[in-house]
Amino acid sequence: MKRALTRIALFGGALVVALALVEVVFRVADLRPGRLKQRAVYLLRHDGERFVEQWGIDRLRTKSNTPGLAALRGEYLADIRFRFVYDTHLGHRRPYFDERGSVIMATNADNLRGPAVPHPKPPGTWRLAAIGDSFTFGEGVPFEDTYPRQIERRLQDAGYLERIADAAPPGAPYARIDSINLGVSGFNAKEVLLYLQHKAPKYDPDFVVYGFFLNDVFSENPFTREMNRVYAEVYSPPAGLSAWSRCYDYFRYRAARRELGSLTREMYRRSFDRVQTDPAWAETREHVLAMRRLCAERGDGFLMLVFPVLSSMGADYPYRDIHELLRAFCAEHDIPCLDLLDAYEEHEAIDLQVHPTDHHPNEFANRMAAEQVVAYLTALADGGD
Repeated sequence: MKRALTRIALFGGALVVALALVEVVFRVADLRPGRLKQRAVYLLRHDGERFVEQWGIDRLRTKSNTPGLAALRGEYLADIRFRFVYDTHLGHRRPYFDERGSVIMATNADNLRGPAVPHPKPPGTWRLAAIGDSFTFGEGVPFEDTYPRQIERRLQDAGYLERIADAAPPGAPYARIDSINLGVSGFNAKEVLLYLQHKAPKYDPDFVVYGFFLNDVFSENPFTREMNRVYAEVYSPPAGLSAWSRCYDYFRYRAARRELGSLTREMYRRSFDRVQTDPAWAETREHVLAMRRLCAERGDGFLMLVFPVLSSMGADYPYRDIHELLRAFCAEHDIPCLDLLDAYEEHEAIDLQVHPTDHHPNEFANRMAAEQVVAYLTALADGGD
């Protein structure tokens, strides 16, 4: 018994020495995970700026006073300016970031992104409305770089008004193009439909682009709480044993990133699964069909613009079958659809993201989206499919 205890003690001591040596190696070589902080959100006021929260924008929301929109989680506050500040200490910086690594966004008096858009619509105006979630709002990019704004400019440059001159109302030839950004961060398909029903009509759009992101089908699921826990572990400063041991922090961080990716993939798949009991995808189909019918009844064009998940591109993209499901659904119901996966997958994900901690489309990805929509609209105007 004494000999066995001695062996255990020797083994334990050797293990402690080995771990200590490994820790020394990690510290001497300065090995540590490339941990980045979450973006910080600040509200800009006349007397300075006030920190709001890490990552989210819930404190920048307010209940809508538009009839029919009480069920929404909330619109943006009206007439505010706010700043997203990104961690650039590892060099991740977009060309439009300022010296703080930040970008400023603003809403107008109608709780929408960008300058006020006149309503009723002035005579001779052809108006495009883009509706959706944070991808449409343009989180992390300047207003001029959002895809709705880029579509407006590119249609003007393409001579679009001349192409659709015969479709102008009698006695009111088209003289100008404008756009309105109806994107609200966090909206799902049900909320987008409510916005289309109750918010969009006073702007009288001629064409509606629904910027669909895969999480637009999300319903509450058992992964949400666990994802939030792992997300905080990935993007927060090291704590507990991770704060003490470089070696432990290095491997725990890598494991947490893998776990976050696995949970994210499972959440998307659960939401689209037609076999399991989650009704999210079935409900989303009905919401999209209702959008299509509503636009047809109003005489507005409609296009569903599908954004991929910008975490990985190329052959390793894990949601390709979900995109196929979306395209098949649109084809079955004669819903015009542009899937940006075809354009995006030729690029590395990092080249399309605002930041490694923020996978919203950057100015380049927004430009590509605008180019795809403009190509579709000009072909349609020229008699194409």
